[in-house]
Order: sequence, then structure tokens, then C-alpha cells
Amino acid sequence: MALSTKVLWIDDDPNILGSAERLIRSHSWEFVGVDSVTRARELMLGQEFAVVVADQLMQSSSGIDFLEFAKIQS
Repeated sequence: MALSTKVLWIDDDPNILGSAERLIRSHSWEFVGVDSVTRARELMLGQEFAVVVADQLMQSSSGIDFLEFAKIQS
């Protein structure tokens, strides 16, 4: 099985997501950016990610809460 090269980035700021996407893609990694924890949880249930980056202060949830969920799923 090949190692995943996907990066899941969760941030409710579209400017941050855009900058992160340019950075990650410049290193030939696959970028998956979402603006909500709900959408990120859906993706985690069906895909594997090499790296997960989560904004700490989002309107709907905390990045720490999501990372705890991600840890359980891995």
C-alpha cells in the first residue's frame, strides 16, 4: 500500500486556505481544504491523510476537538 500524500487543512478563512493550497501543491502533495469541521469529519471517515492541519479558533468548533476525533479515526 502506498503512503498517502494528502494534506487535510481545516480553516474557516478562505485566504488561509488559498495560501495553504499554493504552498502544499508546490511540494507535489495533494491538498484537501475545507472550511468546516463537519465536512472534515465526513472526509476523515472515507479517506486517509498523511497530515491534518486544523485552525484552533473556528466559528463552529475547535481545531483541538477535530484533532481528537482524527486521532480516534486513525
